[in-house]
Amino acid sequence: MQTAATNDASTNTTAGQSFTATATTFCQCSGTTTNVSCGSTCGTGSRMWSYAQVSTSLQFQTTFNYYLLPQTVTVKGSSAVRVQ
Repeated sequence: MQTAATNDASTNTTAGQSFTATATTFCQCSGTTTNVSCGSTCGTGSRMWSYAQVSTSLQFQTTFNYYLLPQTVTVKGSSAVRVQ
């Protein structure tokens, strides 16, 4: 996911824009939104779900100065998918 995000950004950004992508994994027991250790066990009737997540950040610089807007803006995004 990290490589795909970086490759996609390289075709859609211009020189001088700073792009980063960071991939992480996390786990949750089914029926909850709390992250748990991926090596732990869930309660009775609950399954361990594993997720892969990529977080992105891009520093965008405006071509012109706009009143009340900074010339450099950081745009962030995140996507997670259940893999198990």
